[in-house]
Amino acid sequence: MSSGREESESSQLPRYSYRLRGIFPSDSGFSDDLYGLSDDSGSIEFARWAPRGFRERAIDFIIRRRLILACVVYVLMDILTTVYYKRLMDHTGNYVMVTMQSLVVYFLLLFSVIYAACCKFVPDYMARPFNISPLLLLGVFDIIATALSAIGSVNTSGIMLVMLGQVGIPLTIIACKLILGRKYHGYHYLGAFFIVVFVCLKELTMPAISDRNDIYSNLLYIAACLPDAIASALRSGQYTSDSFHLVKYQFSAMALQFLFGLPVFTFFMAKRHTQSELGLFWDIMHDIKSGVSCLFLGRNTIVEGCSETGFPRCDSCEGSLRIFLLYLLCNMIIRVAYIVIMMNGTVTLVFLLGTLKVPLCSIAFSLPAISGDSASEFEVMDVICFVGIMLSLFLYGTGTKRLDSAAENTLAKPLLPDREDSSGRVSLQEPID
Repeated sequence: MSSGREESESSQLPRYSYRLRGIFPSDSGFSDDLYGLSDDSGSIEFARWAPRGFRERAIDFIIRRRLILACVVYVLMDILTTVYYKRLMDHTGNYVMVTMQSLVVYFLLLFSVIYAACCKFVPDYMARPFNISPLLLLGVFDIIATALSAIGSVNTSGIMLVMLGQVGIPLTIIACKLILGRKYHGYHYLGAFFIVVFVCLKELTMPAISDRNDIYSNLLYIAACLPDAIASALRSGQYTSDSFHLVKYQFSAMALQFLFGLPVFTFFMAKRHTQSELGLFWDIMHDIKSGVSCLFLGRNTIVEGCSETGFPRCDSCEGSLRIFLLYLLCNMIIRVAYIVIMMNGTVTLVFLLGTLKVPLCSIAFSLPAISGDSASEFEVMDVICFVGIMLSLFLYGTGTKRLDSAAENTLAKPLLPDREDSSGRVSLQEPID
C-alpha cells in the first residue's frame, strides 16, 4: 500500500514542484496541447493564476520556514500569555481556583472536538497505539504546579513573577538529569547557581509585605517550580518518545488535569474560603458562584471587610472576561507554536527561547499600555538582579554551545585508526583495486 502511494505521489511531483514555487505552466515551456492556447487572453489567464500562485508561494514560504516563524510567534505569545495571566490573576484573585478550572474545562472541550474530528477524518492516524500510563504522574505534578503558581502569583508583581520563574531552570536541570539521564556542562550548573543567587538577593532585599509583593506568595510561587520542573522533564520524555501521539497526548493530558484538578482545586478552595461563617461546603459553593460571576460577568462580590494585599482581597472583576478571552487566544497560539518547535526542533531550543522572556516580559510589565493595572516600575535592585539573571542565562547558553560542540567533535572523530604499524605510526589503508 505504501509503495502505491509513493508512486502516485511521484507521478504528481513534477507538476507539484512547479506549483509549489509559484511557476505557472505557461512559463515552463510546456506544449500548448496540454494547457491550451491563451494568446488573445494572456492578461486574463495571468490574473486568474496570480492569486493562486501568490497563495502557493506564501504557503511554501510558511512550510519551509515554519521553525523560524514558530520561534518568533512563540516568543511573542510567551510574553503576552505571561502578561495576561498576571492580569487575570489580579482581577480574579479571590477565585483563582475557579479561573484555573475554567481554563482546564475550555481546553478539554477544545481538544475533545479536535479528537472527535481526527477520529472521523484521519482514522488511520488515530488508530495508532498510545500509552496513557506515563501521563498519570505527569498530570499530578502539573496540576499541583498550576494550583501553587496561581495562588502565589496573586500577590507577586509581574516583574518579580518573571524573575522567580527562572528558579525552574536549576530545578529542571536536576529533574532531567535524574529522570531522563541528561548530561550537562559545567557552565550549566554555574549559570543555574547564579540565577538562584540573584533571585535570593532580590527576595532578601525586599520588605516582607508591600503593595505588589509579599514574601509568602513569592515563596509559594517558587515552590510551584519544583513540581513544574518534574512535569517538564516527564513531558520532554513524552515528546521525544517513539510512541508519541500528538492528539491523544493533548486530549489525555487535559482530561487528567480536569480529573486531578477537581480534588486539588477543592482542597485549596477549602483553605482559602471567603465566607467561613457559612460552613465548609456552602462556603465552597459560594466561592464557586462568586468566581463564575467575577470571571464571566465582571461582578464584584467582596467589597467590604477586605484589603488590597491580604486575603480576601477587594474584588476588581471589571474586564475579567476580556482578559480571559485574550489569554485563551494567546495560549492557543503558543500551544501550536510549541508543537511545531517540538516536532521540528529540540527541547533545548524551547528553553533558549524562554530565556528571552526575562528581558521582554520585564519591559512589558513596566509599560501600562500592555500590562494595564498590573504594571510595576523597575527598582534599583530589580535592575541589578535583572542584569545578573541575564548574565547567568548567557552563561547557561554558553554551556549548551560547549556541550553541542563537544558532541559534534566526538562524532567527527573516527572510532579506530585504519592501520597501525609496529612503530606505532598510524597510516591509512590503500584502496583495493
